[in-house]
Amino acid sequence: MINLSMDYLKAMLVCVPTHDVRYYLCGINFVGVKNKVSAYATDGHRISKWLITEEYDGDDFNIIIKKDAIKAIISSKDNHAELEPTTGAVTTSFGSITGLIDGKYPDVDRVLNKETVIDKDGACYIDSKYISDTIKIANIVCGKGSRDKIKQYNSSPDSTVVFTFHNVDDFIHGIMPLRGSWDSDNTKAVVSKMLNKG
Repeated sequence: MINLSMDYLKAMLVCVPTHDVRYYLCGINFVGVKNKVSAYATDGHRISKWLITEEYDGDDFNIIIKKDAIKAIISSKDNHAELEPTTGAVTTSFGSITGLIDGKYPDVDRVLNKETVIDKDGACYIDSKYISDTIKIANIVCGKGSRDKIKQYNSSPDSTVVFTFHNVDDFIHGIMPLRGSWDSDNTKAVVSKMLNKG
């Protein structure tokens, strides 16, 4: 059984779409491989990765749990839940909840991996509506009273902007850059470096 934090499940849900033609994105992807269990969520514009444990000793697995099932798990109001990787069932005080999506999740590690990006002085344009969601995630994983919660890890013009969170080593978040040319009058675009101000 794998222990899941309810707060982190809430943070992951920020990036999960409600409806998408890519139905396999409408849930959280849990992957167990090489002694690690990670969770991924993306809507194609934002992406989050949660390193759940580095002490997994079971068989490899790759499952997607539906958004509605994750919401039902969170509604138990427990602090933690237990994932059974062979069945995809999650146990809470309400009982066992299952809701799997049959599909193949994209390889998100290639666009969200803080070990492979380099700090740069440049900036890229990102959709401003995603800034509030990044702050929401920071409030969930760091706590609302924390200061300087968000650290921008990369601002290369054509790569995902990666964010880490103060005193949190097991959760990272990214926003994909806007494509095309943007000028300073465009209200949908903001320079990502603004987030470094906390």
